[in-house]
Amino acid sequence: MSLFETRTSRRDQIAWTTVPLNPKSDHGIIIPDADTYSMHGGFGKIDFQGLASEDEYTIWASHYGMKRTTSFISESSSTAFELNILLKNSVEHTLFDHIHQSIAAQQYNLFFLPYIKNEIVLFKDQNYETLDFHFELSYFEKLLPQYPNIIGPMLDQAYNGRGVSFLPVANFLNEDQRFMGRHIIRLISKKLSDKYYLNIAVKFLLISILLNRLPHGKNRIMSLEEETNIIESHQKLMEDLSEFVTVKELAKTAKMNTTKFMRLFKVKYDATPHDFWNEFRMDKALEMLLTTDKTITEISNTLGFYTIRGFEKAIYERYSLPPTKLRKRMRG
Repeated sequence: MSLFETRTSRRDQIAWTTVPLNPKSDHGIIIPDADTYSMHGGFGKIDFQGLASEDEYTIWASHYGMKRTTSFISESSSTAFELNILLKNSVEHTLFDHIHQSIAAQQYNLFFLPYIKNEIVLFKDQNYETLDFHFELSYFEKLLPQYPNIIGPMLDQAYNGRGVSFLPVANFLNEDQRFMGRHIIRLISKKLSDKYYLNIAVKFLLISILLNRLPHGKNRIMSLEEETNIIESHQKLMEDLSEFVTVKELAKTAKMNTTKFMRLFKVKYDATPHDFWNEFRMDKALEMLLTTDKTITEISNTLGFYTIRGFEKAIYERYSLPPTKLRKRMRG
């Protein structure tokens, strides 16, 4: 059974399976309660996990493991508001032949899609991870009385039946949004007896994004060229979590002096480079504890801690439990 219609530019043979993912052999977020669809071919393996809520939305966690560079063209008759968040790597894709988007790790965009027609190129030996939220129109209609000035114009465009991107360019998640995104991942990474807290977290994330859309135009704090250079420095920072890249090196990548770099990085990511890197590293540590069977030593070494004791201390200070107990409790 296929999840949607898709083909590649090479006309690859594509096989679909619905076998649940295995934390020991599969990558990325593992959602125990999800419906799983995996797509196999000469290009590699792509996993889609969908967790539907009675609250009129579905969460999709996807992992793309590419063996060779491949262009995918996908189509579906689904109608939804979609919040797309890229967790790992960067991509460019085209919707409806006219909406072209570039998106980097930790960036998001929000669309209304009366149907899906998407073209995307994924590159050899690369891994990509996304977290997407598909909201039914009725979900937004229920928000209308609370946020008429925001939701009203969005619904008007949706009722016109034409695909639209509500942001001119993808935006980076701010600190509160990253926190809520991590909280959502923690919730869906274990079996849920009910989705009450998940529903609250999803609504909080969506409302935060709707209320904090950044202005683009005359009031921009940085130029598009400066923003692009800051994004490149961010990608360099995230390349290797075992060692912090110096501010001097990052500023050189961004083609600006260290003072200006630190100011614009703070504007873009709401944190200093070191705080952002360390926050991401600790999130990665939790993800590896929950979704892999790597030993504490392996995780510590991967993330560049000098000693096991230092890693255990960092985890305890962050989560109030040592790594082994944290893994056991979170996995239930």
